[in-house]
Amino acid sequence: MARPAWIRRRSGRPWRRALPSAGGAPPGRVCEGGAIPPEFPLTETHRERSERAPDVPRSLRTEWNARDSDGTCIILASPRKRTKNHPACAGTRWTAVCAVRFEKPLMTIGADDRDAAARIADWVERLNILTLNAAGPSEKTSPGIGGKTLDIVTDVISIVRIEKKRPKKTGARTKNRRLFPFPRRLPMSPCFPNHSNTPG
Repeated sequence: MARPAWIRRRSGRPWRRALPSAGGAPPGRVCEGGAIPPEFPLTETHRERSERAPDVPRSLRTEWNARDSDGTCIILASPRKRTKNHPACAGTRWTAVCAVRFEKPLMTIGADDRDAAARIADWVERLNILTLNAAGPSEKTSPGIGGKTLDIVTDVISIVRIEKKRPKKTGARTKNRRLFPFPRRLPMSPCFPNHSNTPG
């Protein structure tokens, strides 16, 4: 699973069970809450921002996580709990753009969706996603999102075993990735302003 370290720091809550972690981190392991603890096995990027998104904070980390995972799930707070026009919204948009750019499965879901864990688990299992990039807004811009995301991701792991033997790939993509039905447009929200979900 990618980025549970961020979930833990944002929520300020202990793990209910061990969550495997991996992914990229900005130089110096810097995040909004300070520094990511060294016990999380993250790889630091050589610079903070991607050349493709120089105006987005920590955009290279975001790009790496979308590239190196098998699929990205963006967990969003309810509209009334989001802060509009905050720089972090650009990071969430960039996550979606990267997933599309690298032709990876992309799912967006609300943190308040009562069936969120079950729906994500079904999606993960159906597309045979072995490494999930769990993404979304920060605790600063969406208060309470960290704890809810931790609960959802933990429940997903309890529903389906993500760590299993990878299927044999044919060519550059697996059959599941090639057949993934990308939606024509991303959901409308302050973080997804009329953005087309097509590779650029």
